[in-house]
Amino acid sequence: MKKRLKVGVLFDFPAPIPADADFAAHLDAADWHPIQAVLDALTELGHESFLLPIHDSVLPLVQALPAQQPDVVFNLADAFRNDRQHEADLAGLLALCGVPYTGCPAQALTLCRIKSFAKRILVPLGIQLPQALVFPLGQLNRPLGSLRCPVIVKPLSEEGSEGITPKSFCTNEE
Repeated sequence: MKKRLKVGVLFDFPAPIPADADFAAHLDAADWHPIQAVLDALTELGHESFLLPIHDSVLPLVQALPAQQPDVVFNLADAFRNDRQHEADLAGLLALCGVPYTGCPAQALTLCRIKSFAKRILVPLGIQLPQALVFPLGQLNRPLGSLRCPVIVKPLSEEGSEGITPKSFCTNEE
């Protein structure tokens, strides 16, 4: 017989937590869809789930974990106070609370956030990655070296395709 799990679904909410707890009504479909998909999958698998929204205070989360006693937290949170720099902090908080959670540990999230550092670890291991060049803030006229156009210019601290616009695709060094 399969064990029924109690699963908390942690997600970052872009504004103060609504008193009505109707999160879907306060998020656009693109933001709510992944959360609803996880809830639906957990229900279909026979597990109990509950929401753990977080925005600008960790106290409600820290209080909910011992009160709800989840077997595991499905971690969908990648921001705190709308700041993605805190993604690793949220995973670390779950670890400090002694709650098993999905996703990478805080240390891995921290290392991967610094793309140039992550590349220095992965390339010697034989993992092929696109060539890259980091331009420190204020150093705009640095030569491209072995990098050849076309290139994509991307903010170092953004994830996925965030910060990439049509102007990010450069066909020449200028």
